[in-house]
Amino acid sequence: TGEAWRHPSRSCTLEPARGRARGGRRVIPETLATLLPTFVALCLGALVGLERQVAQTESQGEKDFPGLRTFAFTALLGALAVLVANAVHPLLAVAIFAADAVFLILRYRFDTEAHQDPGYTTETASLCTFAIGALAQTGELLVATVITIAMVALLRSKRALHRIAHLLSPADMEALIRFLVI
Repeated sequence: TGEAWRHPSRSCTLEPARGRARGGRRVIPETLATLLPTFVALCLGALVGLERQVAQTESQGEKDFPGLRTFAFTALLGALAVLVANAVHPLLAVAIFAADAVFLILRYRFDTEAHQDPGYTTETASLCTFAIGALAQTGELLVATVITIAMVALLRSKRALHRIAHLLSPADMEALIRFLVI
């Protein structure tokens, strides 16, 4: 899929070929070509989890968010779903995603019993993190990274977004919608 990734030193390339690449450069084995996107998926999931862990600390125990490890595992699960789908059957990726979604639904039910209004932003972020892991594993590393950065920015900007929402009146919102339509 496209041009091979080249190490900045140009000493090796990342492509599913065996032996030596053109020009005598060494080729990283196919296994590493699979593991690099998996590692990126783990790192991106960990970044989302780190933000959630900081949010947990800021809530002073009021909310119980999954953290760095859980989100890293969620992204890894997305990456593994792609690998399993490619190796066995595409429907297995759907089954893995469904199992993860059911787990999140059960966790949300537990949270609603423990807290008045647990919200569902973290659960939605978890599903997005699964998809980010899958995207990274398919080789869409830049897309997965940009989406992760946007997610973390959205998660971090909760207070600012809520303040903006309180500043807008219904008439202001209607004017904004009219402006956007034009």
